[in-house]
Amino acid sequence: MGILRWSNTVHAYKMSSQYDAIQALRQALSVSPDNVPLRLHLAETLLGQGELEAAEQEYTQVLNLDPQNLQTKLGLARAFFQQGKDSQALVLVEAALQQGDTSAATLTLHSRLLLKTGAVDKSVEQFRRALDQDQTLQDSDLVDRLGINAANNDAVVEGRVRSQWEPSGQAIDKNIERPNLTFADVGGMETVKEEIRLKIIYPLTHAEMYKAYGKAIGGGILMYGPPGCGKTHLARATAGEI
Repeated sequence: MGILRWSNTVHAYKMSSQYDAIQALRQALSVSPDNVPLRLHLAETLLGQGELEAAEQEYTQVLNLDPQNLQTKLGLARAFFQQGKDSQALVLVEAALQQGDTSAATLTLHSRLLLKTGAVDKSVEQFRRALDQDQTLQDSDLVDRLGINAANNDAVVEGRVRSQWEPSGQAIDKNIERPNLTFADVGGMETVKEEIRLKIIYPLTHAEMYKAYGKAIGGGILMYGPPGCGKTHLARATAGEI
């Protein structure tokens, strides 16, 4: 009982110290609200404590102050990922990669996100790149889930489940990604969404009408813009609509 009381006392002390640290950071920020390192430190502390929504808010404010801050993008992506906001996390990670952030942490998070979308081969590739930088990742759960360096008789080899293979050795993709995003999840961009409806969605959902008017089904739209503007998010929502 004495050990249990001591353990509870230590836990309570740690919780109190962490709370005090967060309050001290908030107090400092009330005096210097645009202090990027200070706000980033608060965001990291909140994330470490599992206060995901609060961490997300702080990371977002840092990005407003310093839009190219790679540490902030990765931190916000982690906060999104832990809340199940995978599309938002993927947008940020891909933006960081395009900025040249190929750290093991970013590549590992990218691998996890790709695996959840069904892009297994790409997930394996990115995790291997992360492993090249940080061999401690050999202890990661991704090693088993992706079958990294697995033996030929293991259930999963290099991202492929053995039972899904043809006798010829060709893998069958039985887990096609079916996004659950729709245009309702995309804020704004109404003009772009209407163009996509007219050129991609309606020709599929109203094929007979298009055929009656001699309109061909097919084609596409090229989306362009800087990293993080929502191209991938909108593409996933388009797939969800279809």
